[in-house]
Amino acid sequence: LPLQILNYLCNRKTVPMLISLAVAGMIGDLFESLWKRSAGVKDSGNLLPEFGGALDLVDSLFLAVPVGYALLLIQSG
Repeated sequence: LPLQILNYLCNRKTVPMLISLAVAGMIGDLFESLWKRSAGVKDSGNLLPEFGGALDLVDSLFLAVPVGYALLLIQSG
C-alpha cells in the first residue's frame, strides 16, 4: 500500500494539483485576513477565541475546495 501511495503522488498530474491546492489555500487565508482588516475586525468570532475565531480555522478552504473540485473535473475528463 505505501508503494501505491508513492506511485500516485509521483504522478505528473498529482504534483501540480497539490501545489495548486496549497497556493489556493494560502490565497484563501490571505483573502479572509484582508476581508477582516477592511471590516476592522481582529477575530472572526468568540466561539474559539484562542484561534482567532471559527472562520480562521476554515478560511483556506474557501478557495481550495472549489479549485480542487475544478481540478478533479478537469483531470477526470
